[in-house]
Amino acid sequence: MPTTVELADPAAQSEQPAMRSGALAAALRAGHAELDRARRALGGDRLDLAGLRDAVGQTAKLTEALAELARELAAQADRLGRTGHLRDDRPATVPPEVTTEEVAVDLRTVANHLCTAGLLLDPTLEDLRHLDAAPDDPAPGP
Repeated sequence: MPTTVELADPAAQSEQPAMRSGALAAALRAGHAELDRARRALGGDRLDLAGLRDAVGQTAKLTEALAELARELAAQADRLGRTGHLRDDRPATVPPEVTTEEVAVDLRTVANHLCTAGLLLDPTLEDLRHLDAAPDDPAPGP
């Protein structure tokens, strides 16, 4: 995914990061709203086996996507720290580049944990692939 867009107008270029940030924030808000809608849609309903399999598979894909997002955010934090154009308004604080390094480390840690979560779902998906509804019990259990 490209992180920059070439703009001919230098004034427009100075506004470019804010435009990208706004689009990213809007996309993340929309994604969160969709996840919340999916969770609410499940509500008290019972899934059948195919529905459970699909939901777990999609959850694994979402975890992978979130891990990749966290990795990309870590790279952005590293990049920001190298610009030398940041300041921290807290008194007696560490230099901003140290803070952004710590932010990047935290985000990479989040990415690693999300990868682990995705890996933990692999055996779950494998188990679900081996299950099938009993011929005399087509409906989900209690």
